[in-house]
Formats: sequence, C-alpha cells, structure tokens
Amino acid sequence: YLPVKVTNSSGEIIDSNEGILYAALMGAKVINCSYGSNQFSQAEADIISYVTDELDVLVVASSGNDDSNTLVYPAALDQVVAVCALDQDDTKISISNFGSYIDLGAPGESIYAPSFQDSYTYRSGTSVSTGIVSGAAILIRSKFPHESWIQIKNRLIYSCDPYPSKNNFEGLLGQGRLNIARA
Repeated sequence: YLPVKVTNSSGEIIDSNEGILYAALMGAKVINCSYGSNQFSQAEADIISYVTDELDVLVVASSGNDDSNTLVYPAALDQVVAVCALDQDDTKISISNFGSYIDLGAPGESIYAPSFQDSYTYRSGTSVSTGIVSGAAILIRSKFPHESWIQIKNRLIYSCDPYPSKNNFEGLLGQGRLNIARA
C-alpha cells in the first residue's frame, strides 16, 4: 500500500501524472485512479503506456459520477481497467457514468468506508467501486505473481458475473460485475 497525494489543499488534482509515475517507479503493481476528466491528455496516455508496457503495472480508473455516456480519462484509455458503480442488485447506480469503454462494474452504493479522523461513513460512487476493483487486482496479482498486467486485466474482466436481464445499459457497463473468487 503506497498512498500518493496528487491534489492541492483544495482537493483539485494537480499532479496525477507524476503520481502515477512515482507509484510505478516505487514498485506498485496496481495503481488506483479514483478520479477522471473528460479532457484527453497525451501526457497522461504516454505515462500510462509507459507504466503498463514497460513496468508491468495495472491501472484501474473510475468512470465518473455524472450519469453520462461521456469518455472519462484515464478510464477510457485502452490499457486501463474502467469501472462503473453498481447497487446491491447489480444495477448501475444513478450517478455512475456508462459507455462502451467501461470494462466492468463493482459495488459502489452505500459502502462503509474510512473517513477523516479515524471514523467511518457510507460512500457511493465510482471511486468506491474502483477501490474495490483495485483491491481485487492486488489479491489476484499476489495469487498469480508471474502474470502480466494484461493477463490480470483479462482475469478481472472475463470472470465477471453477467448483469441481470433488466439491465437498461446493455453494452455500456462492461462485461459484468466483478467476481473476485472466479478471477
């Protein structure tokens, strides 16, 4: 576990590229990006290509919380595992983004999680879902340490449980809901 601060004191993301590179150079094998932007950045794409292809790092990113079919980066980059947020019935939560670039979904509604000053609270959104997928990726990488980032990404995606037939977002929420045991 290696926390890397990429925000200023107001919480605005200012150093995400440097943070990704730093984490990878420090030995991280999975990087969680619980943030995103609808603006493509060639520098971000280049750094993610470098850490995946040269340093064998898996990058997991949230799809955003705008209930939109807009591309969000870095999640929309091919090397990244793009995550949407689901409720207890494996249905997209109202705020989660969707789109053809999404790889899979994970629980993201009313998740009991750490908060400030040693307390806990309930959180919802794709950042929560992304943290769950990142944790799963870490478990899988520890179980299969000789597999590459792309093999771990494929394990995550192709071991998903299918969405219920009532899904109104067919083809826009990825392969299905994360299934850690099957992966």
